[in-house]
Amino acid sequence: GAVGRGPPHPPPRQYKPMAWWLWRQWDGTVLKKTYVSMLYIVLVYFGLTLLVAGPKLPAFFTLSVPSLAPHLITARLEQMMTFWQQHATITTFIVTFFLSKAYEYWRAQLKLARGVQGRLQELNMLLTAHCLRTSDGDFTAESRQLLEETARNARLAHTLLWASIDDSLAPLHTPRGLRRLLERGLMTEREYAALLGSGAPPTRRHDVVLSWLLARAVDARARNTVEFGAGTESVLVSGVCELRRSMASVAEELVSRMPMAYVHLVHLLVDSFLVSTPFVLYPRCGVMMVPAAGLLALFFRGLLELSKSFLDPFGNEGSDGQEEFIRTDTLLAECNSASTRWWRGAERLPFDTLPFDAERLRQ
Repeated sequence: GAVGRGPPHPPPRQYKPMAWWLWRQWDGTVLKKTYVSMLYIVLVYFGLTLLVAGPKLPAFFTLSVPSLAPHLITARLEQMMTFWQQHATITTFIVTFFLSKAYEYWRAQLKLARGVQGRLQELNMLLTAHCLRTSDGDFTAESRQLLEETARNARLAHTLLWASIDDSLAPLHTPRGLRRLLERGLMTEREYAALLGSGAPPTRRHDVVLSWLLARAVDARARNTVEFGAGTESVLVSGVCELRRSMASVAEELVSRMPMAYVHLVHLLVDSFLVSTPFVLYPRCGVMMVPAAGLLALFFRGLLELSKSFLDPFGNEGSDGQEEFIRTDTLLAECNSASTRWWRGAERLPFDTLPFDAERLRQ
């Protein structure tokens, strides 16, 4: 769930490269996505064969191709071969290019998601390295409080981001959902009131929390809770700004993923190709055009459906048979787990550290 910390699974479905393993798969494959279309096409065009062949039907089940030239319908269909060949060439090129662009978009979204995680971890790592310690090497009380609050705000910002992207997490932006986040410790009562009082729309609430993160770091330096100079502060500010850009890019990429006219054109090409194929192949292949049409439906419809599923990386549009979603619950679990990893790992260092010295800081 959104606040889970259990062992995460990889966001996209993993695979083994062995042929025997791949051949046995069903879930998440083009077979599952297209088998209904395949069966429909096979049944429809088998009915076409029964209708057109008539008394010549037994000849269709021999290994030789029957002579159908005298048949008026097949003679007309033979004339479509040149057009069909050009149609096949154009469709093959465009649908494969469409798949490559859709996959690039899917990879870009995964890269952005990983980038957001990485920036949040870098923020925690920088603060952990610069927090002041006591003479015993432990964090000061103020340092520990800063690290705990920063980790909590990082979890909250990450959760609110994906709640604005993934429709399955959208209820977290409702009053009941926000109250549940409060009850689970992702924010305090004061932060809850500040978040609602900010007036930010649900899709931009994570920006409010980002401003808290940056303000905490700047305030911590002013209070001598952390020890770093202007250069480190500049790196910290740049990191938060880059984090904001990455978060904004996730939603922007969703809006501008692909023009509708392009998707519509590719759909028209594939559908018209699959509809015309059995008619064109009928004079030359006889009944063998039925399984041939099924295979072509598998490959061309599979390429199209796979492309559309890549254009729905978070599963908001319910792509049929799609199991290659970027799992936001896993992203949240990973971020929640990593939010305290850095400062808990640095609580006990394997070397002596210079203790906190207020006089030295003033100098």
